[in-house]
Amino acid sequence: MKFTMTVLVMVLAGMPVLAQNSPLYLQLKYSPLATVNDGDDSPDYFARDYHPYDTNYDHTLGAKLIYDPVYIAVQHNIANRDNSTSDATLETISMGLAGFNYERLAGLYLMGSIGIGAGQFTFDESEKNDWETLLEASAEIGFRVQEHFLLGMGIDYQRFGEFGDHKANYWNLYLAAGIVF
Repeated sequence: MKFTMTVLVMVLAGMPVLAQNSPLYLQLKYSPLATVNDGDDSPDYFARDYHPYDTNYDHTLGAKLIYDPVYIAVQHNIANRDNSTSDATLETISMGLAGFNYERLAGLYLMGSIGIGAGQFTFDESEKNDWETLLEASAEIGFRVQEHFLLGMGIDYQRFGEFGDHKANYWNLYLAAGIVF
């Protein structure tokens, strides 16, 4: 325990030095277009019961905190099929590596990331609610409007399921606003 606390204090003490070369980015994302497709390719479609994952989400809200090259991200997806109550939600948390490239002449930036995490599918039928592991990748392009403000558009891909048991694919086209600290 003492070793863990020592390492944590050293890392926190060294962060201001690292921050001089590596800015902190806070990104807020909104998506009007997200879908999850089940990953079952077997001829017997209902054999493994992955069809509940097959959902189109009405909107997604997300946030990503990037301290180059590490990020942590959260997302909340909602599907309102009857516009009265939510039939399905998907909440994810992930972390991984992110890269950021800024072109000073054109004012453009490119961002990419790859990571791992977990997602919780929540359905009206509570016996189907489950946490799943995920692998994710994202790519984004946008403008650095001011020195501390970014506007962009990107795509997220997430693959749910244990290794060797592919349950679902998630695709998301999003709009993003970011703050550079």
